[in-house]
Amino acid sequence: MAEASADAGCITVALTPTATGYVMNSGLNMVGAWFDYGDGLNAMGVPPGQCETTGGWMPSQCSSITFPPPPPSDGGVNSFPQATPGSMCLSGTAAQVPALGASYDYSNVFGIGIGLNFYDPPPGTQEMPYDAPMNHVVGFQFMVSGLPTGTVLAEIDETATDMAPFDAYSYSITGNGLTTVMLAAGIGPGELSESFTPPSGTTEPPFDPSTVDAIHFHVLTSTSGPITVSNFCISDLSAIVCGL
Repeated sequence: MAEASADAGCITVALTPTATGYVMNSGLNMVGAWFDYGDGLNAMGVPPGQCETTGGWMPSQCSSITFPPPPPSDGGVNSFPQATPGSMCLSGTAAQVPALGASYDYSNVFGIGIGLNFYDPPPGTQEMPYDAPMNHVVGFQFMVSGLPTGTVLAEIDETATDMAPFDAYSYSITGNGLTTVMLAAGIGPGELSESFTPPSGTTEPPFDPSTVDAIHFHVLTSTSGPITVSNFCISDLSAIVCGL
């Protein structure tokens, strides 16, 4: 699938967040919040995370995030502040992956990232997978700045690959500037591929754009040393919409 453009009957629709990092676009039936995540954080966005609780590693061996700030200690609603409106930034450290016998513990020390949920409405409303084809969404465009060293993936979570031993389909971000990611698996410009080789004897389910959950911008860990992430930012995120 070629990159979408206005000449191909497609448009880009800005997914502009509020000051707290919330996106609501009724025309695309998209509603969700920006968030951060990492192996050193739990589901509430604070330590300890999977690195410590499942992996059994010391906090100093785990990834950490210095921005965005953690949720308020009084249990209030978390938010994603922006120094520049619409520019969602990440700072911290993706830890060095510790050795685990003859291999490495990538499962529990997987790095840090930020992301946007596609359909995560306010409490009391049922959360459901987002049907991109029904809403004519074929991909996303965004600006990248402050790209750290190592491997950084734009991952698309979807229902079939949310369960172990599989992982999200992804696109490798290789430079700063305008980036296009299409909701299709293949070898064309901006298309997705399997993030990791599935275990022997298993086959990754085919990518299904009708059951996508979120887009993640994931700084992976490395065996060669920790990776410093300093003001890695995603801005001007837009959906590519075709066939309206």
